[in-house]
Amino acid sequence: MGAVLVVTESACSLPLTLCAELGILVVPMWIVRAERSYRDGVDVTLQEVLTWLEHGPPYPTSSAPSPADYLSTFEEAVRRDAGQILVLTVARWLSAAHEHARRAADRFPVPVEVVDTGTAAAAQGLVVREAARRLQAGWALGEVVEWVKAAGPRARLVAVVRSLDHLHRSGRVPGIAYLLNRRAGAVPLFAIGGGRIRRAGLAANLAAAVRRMVAEVHRARSRATRLHLAVTEAGMPEEAQHLAGALRSEGADPVPVFPFTPVMAVNTGPGVLGVAYLPEP
Repeated sequence: MGAVLVVTESACSLPLTLCAELGILVVPMWIVRAERSYRDGVDVTLQEVLTWLEHGPPYPTSSAPSPADYLSTFEEAVRRDAGQILVLTVARWLSAAHEHARRAADRFPVPVEVVDTGTAAAAQGLVVREAARRLQAGWALGEVVEWVKAAGPRARLVAVVRSLDHLHRSGRVPGIAYLLNRRAGAVPLFAIGGGRIRRAGLAANLAAAVRRMVAEVHRARSRATRLHLAVTEAGMPEEAQHLAGALRSEGADPVPVFPFTPVMAVNTGPGVLGVAYLPEP
């Protein structure tokens, strides 16, 4: 029996160099604009999508990979001598990706295990990265599956976004939260964790939002034996480096930056800065 290879979607925002290092295969999500379809990060760049969002309409929309997209990636995994495939999907409440991956797995001759990480973006990326590392360290597939099922609910992303307009348009922020943020005029934060996306309060400005994110990481670290971290951003690269530096000054290990892939920016809009963390109990 060959190796176990990990498959995930581009929503996880893992850098391609890291995916290559860990043997992770990435299925691109889809972006649609003006009746034309683009593969996330393949046919369109983050900067192009940010420009569309700044100057639209027409605004782009996103969709999950099709079962055929997953089958194509499974075939690539077999060409790389995979004897088993572990698919770690974006949360099923955010996307049809999980269901499409399951349909593809049912039709594929090589064993495929499909697991919902229960999260998205850089939080999903941390779960996927750590699962792949465990497989490289010799963990059995069943052990990694159980670890993912426990780790997904612990993973969290908290981020500041310049405007909730795009999250509201996507239907992922309740109308009342959207109206409150517009009236307050402050910097809104949102969080992904615990099986949902939610409004996470207001900060007076970006500096205050960064302080809140650093404080949240500090609290999480105090309750964990180890804390995996990644900064993420869409259109805020300098601010991301500043946040990573602030987290390092708090005693964290070097903190990588996972820039949003275009498809995540479609749903949040331009101007996103956040931190994902995954505590080990």
